[in-house]
Amino acid sequence: MVTLLLAAVAVFGIGLKGAKAQDATGRIIGNVTDQSGAAVTDACRPRWSYLEGTSKQRLPRVVAEVGQAGVFIHDSLHTAANVVFEMEQAARAMTPGGVMLVDDIKTHEGFATFTRKHPEYATIICPSGDKIGLFGIAIKTADA
Repeated sequence: MVTLLLAAVAVFGIGLKGAKAQDATGRIIGNVTDQSGAAVTDACRPRWSYLEGTSKQRLPRVVAEVGQAGVFIHDSLHTAANVVFEMEQAARAMTPGGVMLVDDIKTHEGFATFTRKHPEYATIICPSGDKIGLFGIAIKTADA
């Protein structure tokens, strides 16, 4: 599982070395380190960095370093506490119009908890391609 923070000048992937990536049914589909850069285009690859560790270890520092971000993608530890933590961290850098994409929100209340606390985010709930889970989109409409 990986957390991605996209800023104007850099793309960061955070994950645990050797962790296994799984599909929605729990089938192992590869290593997280192999999967984390899959969405990074060749044009953006020179600006992409993979940071080993948990989001609790790495994300606060990355957010402080980038200052502003337009996109945040959560696909790491799917617990309410972790989702709220990651979204709160990303919110510190999110610019108006910025988007947070959060995977597997059907399994916990983290996305709902964050969005109730932050009315400055408009939300969209979408079925995932596998028709099993849901993902959430939170769009920052204004500064808090």
